[in-house]
Amino acid sequence: MKVLWLHRIDTSVTPIIVTLSLLLSILEYAIASFSLIPSSFLFTPWAIITTTLVHSSPLWLIINNVAFFYMGNYFELNWGANQFAWFLGIVALITNCFSLILCIFFYAVLGSADYYFLPIQGLGTCLCALIVAFKRAVPEHSISIGSFYSIRVKYIPSLNLLLHLILYLLGFISTIFYTHTIASIVSWVYIRYYKVQDGIRGDRSETFSFASFFPDSAYHYIKPLSTIVYTFLVKLKLLPPLPPRVPLASVDLESQIDMEPITTVNEPAAPQVTKEPFESTTSDAERRKALALQALEARMKQKQLNS
Repeated sequence: MKVLWLHRIDTSVTPIIVTLSLLLSILEYAIASFSLIPSSFLFTPWAIITTTLVHSSPLWLIINNVAFFYMGNYFELNWGANQFAWFLGIVALITNCFSLILCIFFYAVLGSADYYFLPIQGLGTCLCALIVAFKRAVPEHSISIGSFYSIRVKYIPSLNLLLHLILYLLGFISTIFYTHTIASIVSWVYIRYYKVQDGIRGDRSETFSFASFFPDSAYHYIKPLSTIVYTFLVKLKLLPPLPPRVPLASVDLESQIDMEPITTVNEPAAPQVTKEPFESTTSDAERRKALALQALEARMKQKQLNS
């Protein structure tokens, strides 16, 4: 089902969002009217969306908008304006809803006024979501910091959340920690299971698995746990199940299903494609092509034996 108002987008989304963010953050009365504050949410329900554009701090207004302008242009160019706007809308709405519920819960349990009266706002929500998307797009690329240090893109989401955790434990941030963490998780779930790119729904590759967000040494410990949680959520119908295994004859270039080799008399079995750990540099597209070529090769051998 297509969303019609998104289907009609034929202009650039990023400059519009940056412009709206600057306007809403500069006008003092707009900050109070369009920010999501748990204590006054019933009087400003529209803030569940508009709060993402508002900044109370001039410093974060500049930093977030500059970062969003460059990252937003990159993804809008690759995904298109419709997909990009849809992604931002989903992340902002779900993140703000969960953050609102969490803040009200913490206020009721802990009695801390910070959770009830401080605003949940800022483009940081979208930036954290785009950082996760950036890991999916170019996981093995490196970003150089000066001429003495470089970091791989796949580690940036984890370092971002680790920095948030440190600042939270030191008392520098409060609700931002929960909001940005939720945004990162929502972004991963949407891209992993629901986002359609080039006719393929989701990205089930190991380079974008939940365990890939942790250090290499922890991968084999996190993977079984994440599998158990995923199976449980599938049973609750909160996440879509894996596609069913299909016969070799129905495999095509776009399938991501592990295939068993065809074994014939006096012929060695076609080699299985082993599952590479998430640190592999082979792209998902190359992996699917290799699987398809292997299937074609096995089928040709079977036809030669039968003829």
